[in-house]
Amino acid sequence: MNTRKISAILSVVLVASLVISLFGTTTVAQEETMTQVPFTEDYSKYQPFFTITQIAPIGNKVREQYTQAVNLDMPKIGIQADFKLLEFGDLINREFNNYYGSTFAEDGFDISSFGWSVGVDPDPFDIFHSSAMTPIGNNVTFWYCPESDEMLAKARVEADQATRKDYLWRWQEIIADEKPYCVVYVPLLIWGSTDKLEGFDPLLWLQNYSLETWEIPGKDTIVYGSPAAVEGMLPWRWNSVYGRYLHSQIFESLWLVDSNLMITPRLADSATAGPTIVFAPSAIDDASIEALGPDVKECKVNDKLAEPVVFPKYFDLKIREGIMFHDGVEMTSEDVKWSMDAVISADTAFQGWGTFRDIYESSEILDKYTVRVYVGMPHAAWVLYCNPTVLPKHVYGSIPITGAEAATSWMESDINRGENVVGSGPFMFDSWEADQFWKMKKTPNYWGTKYDVPDPQFEYFLIKLIPEREAARVALETGEIDIMDTYYQLGAIAQDLEATPGLKLWTTEDFGYQHLHFNCRNPYLANKYVRQAISHCIDRQGIVDNLLGGYGVPGANPVAVPSWAFNTNIAPDSYDLVKARELMDMAGYRYFIVEKTSEAGGEEEAGGGLCLGTLFIALMVLGGNLLYLKKRN
Repeated sequence: MNTRKISAILSVVLVASLVISLFGTTTVAQEETMTQVPFTEDYSKYQPFFTITQIAPIGNKVREQYTQAVNLDMPKIGIQADFKLLEFGDLINREFNNYYGSTFAEDGFDISSFGWSVGVDPDPFDIFHSSAMTPIGNNVTFWYCPESDEMLAKARVEADQATRKDYLWRWQEIIADEKPYCVVYVPLLIWGSTDKLEGFDPLLWLQNYSLETWEIPGKDTIVYGSPAAVEGMLPWRWNSVYGRYLHSQIFESLWLVDSNLMITPRLADSATAGPTIVFAPSAIDDASIEALGPDVKECKVNDKLAEPVVFPKYFDLKIREGIMFHDGVEMTSEDVKWSMDAVISADTAFQGWGTFRDIYESSEILDKYTVRVYVGMPHAAWVLYCNPTVLPKHVYGSIPITGAEAATSWMESDINRGENVVGSGPFMFDSWEADQFWKMKKTPNYWGTKYDVPDPQFEYFLIKLIPEREAARVALETGEIDIMDTYYQLGAIAQDLEATPGLKLWTTEDFGYQHLHFNCRNPYLANKYVRQAISHCIDRQGIVDNLLGGYGVPGANPVAVPSWAFNTNIAPDSYDLVKARELMDMAGYRYFIVEKTSEAGGEEEAGGGLCLGTLFIALMVLGGNLLYLKKRN
């Protein structure tokens, strides 16, 4: 009887408690709400939205340092960024052989730190146009924008420089918004050398990599310290600046750039334009052709064009007589035509020639020294970009330039391994030891001297690989090397070098830029707001001040500051993590905090309110007691 009374009393108490909780005079209801985390709050204490990997090449200290700095800031906006330093060849392979847009986890890349240039006469087409996606061209980002494509296509063919500038200015505005490339800074290039070095012209070295005017009186060997290796000996295949230090001494092209940034002949003697025709994105009728040019009778279709253009049908390119290869055989138009066909072949996998592939259609030999080159597509600087490196057909002509075996055959060829290397340049290949040095020797009886090309004043040129900047600096101070490459990023130590007895600095404005670029087939980086957010994680002014020693300018867009085409209205992105978090929100990434809020009908009591779990327990206890009473009865 007592047990029944206790159970009854307990049940009544539970029910009363429940009623009071729900309908008491002090009614307090608690509910969960989602509160947005303020943009001013550091996100690094939360689980990241996603993870990506940034890569940078070993040896370029500023790239290493600014990439790591960005890595430290990205968790603050909700992105976990891993960082990998790679050998230069591995980095190139992950980007330029990344035919399907694979991510880093798939042996491709997510974000890369790199340096690039759109040229003296800016033509960003081969880097940014959707038709130039790797392996066809150098668009390794797989970014696509119809208006960008239109502006690039128009800028290539526009003869009026003011109109061409308008197209390029609009294109830069698009890039500043879309950010497939995130320009970090434009450097003021600095080289350190022994003060005995004479004849070094930084601007011409940057454009042509010619060293005929160099001299250290009384010394027969000049040693150049480089932070990265020469990838191979084949100039058509390896297109990095480090490879050009070697290739440009041994092999030559039709044109060079002079100190006024105008083209000047090297192998070429002249370029004579043929009759004009209409090039159009689709076929047009005779009346439309005549309206464009009264004397024009022909139309050629090229779907990369944005609109019809009147342009020469071909150019007759004449090379100089008496150009001798290193084996004593004279260069002829056969070598020029064969080299052009090899470079543009889709089967050889020679990258970095996208613009030439576009403007070159075919060629025919007119005589021993003249090649008629048919225009594939008009270009405002056609002659400048029709500039292949010419190799001797009689030496390498047995290597296929078409067919399934072409690419492999060239990669495995003697020339790429550093054997039987024959060019026409002022230096001949001498010897090399992988990842240590590459040595050249002066060409005896160099053909260029009769055309007033300076005869080199030293016998040997040696490129020495020294990946670390401080080690290279010591090598310069001790005389182990004579000149230290600009891509050691010497701004941070420039004042010390200049103050060191026996050393001197050389500087020039760069036509290239340092940047991050994004794999836009990575599902996270495909979102432009994510790319914009990452751009605001970069302290550009801090990089220039602290890592470059002030020798540079914060980067705004891929056209170099000294260029006539640089858009002065575009400012560099600010270093602003609050703005970056706002952009992440626009991309669909924001943190929320779960909070319990109370709405009281009277004075709130401590412990007031009942969660669903408590209600469930109360009902279970009540049910159990009722069942117990039933059984007892």
